[in-house]
Amino acid sequence: MPGDAASGLRWLYDAQDRFLSEVAGLDDTTMFELRPAHWGESLPVVNVVSLMLTEHVHHIAEIGALRDLHRGHARTRPPFADA
Repeated sequence: MPGDAASGLRWLYDAQDRFLSEVAGLDDTTMFELRPAHWGESLPVVNVVSLMLTEHVHHIAEIGALRDLHRGHARTRPPFADA
């Protein structure tokens, strides 16, 4: 794992680029071929890609929450509209 933010970003962008390149190379036939998942089960490629995208969104949301905590935004409450 990279030890600093700049190296981490380069690693992340490289991983994203490789993932997108592999997905772009899939066609209607290969999208439904079975591939092993890391837990041992075989799944259609489309399911593995969907799982990867879900994980990416999950981690992006975690980073956003951590950034809000760091900046102090998570400690303030929005004003409530008068009812």
